[in-house]
Amino acid sequence: MIYKQIDIRYEAILDGYRKIIKNANEVTCIRNRLAPFGYNESHLQKGLALCEEVDELLKQQRSESEAKDKTIRTYLELKEIVDLHFRRVRKIAQYIFRRDLANWQALRLGLMIPERIDRWQNFVTLFYEALLEHPMWRKPLEPFGYTHEVINQLYQQINELKDLQEKMLTEGGVFPKSLLRLNAKLERLKNWCNDLSELVPLICEEDDNRYLENIIRFEEA
Repeated sequence: MIYKQIDIRYEAILDGYRKIIKNANEVTCIRNRLAPFGYNESHLQKGLALCEEVDELLKQQRSESEAKDKTIRTYLELKEIVDLHFRRVRKIAQYIFRRDLANWQALRLGLMIPERIDRWQNFVTLFYEALLEHPMWRKPLEPFGYTHEVINQLYQQINELKDLQEKMLTEGGVFPKSLLRLNAKLERLKNWCNDLSELVPLICEEDDNRYLENIIRFEEA
């Protein structure tokens, strides 16, 4: 069963991304395999620099308002948990329906995941609503632990995010600019590390277990 509860702190999220990049940069056997794909030392250093940018934006966020910071921090951590589960469920669905064009398109499995907060939230909401309303899409996910009950729990977390969102909006009804900057950088970092962590197993042979052991995936941080 793939589904499991995720309890993650913001520091752990960022630390997990750092580990992915540092392992890729510091373990010679991995770095040599990655280099032909553009992940040379210079490119990996850019990834680490992106980690530091996210860390600095997080520190700036903390300095604005203690009460609002607590709400924003809770929101970001819950959003990360929701996003991790969403990406897992979607990846399973992509595999299941990879040869079924009609269902692939109906679930929008070929579209890019939006980075903007409101669009991302709507994208995830529609995906879970489709699974909840149509057993033919949901049933194949059950062997992986994503039952109707679990998917409904994940869907409810979206509603929790919406409640937190209301508390964070400015008087003009928009997200604070500092939060938008932080979210944009974090999404860039997440996608950067996702691409890297998904590439490693593809370039390693079956007997090269030592390569895989040296990469710590972000969802295990």
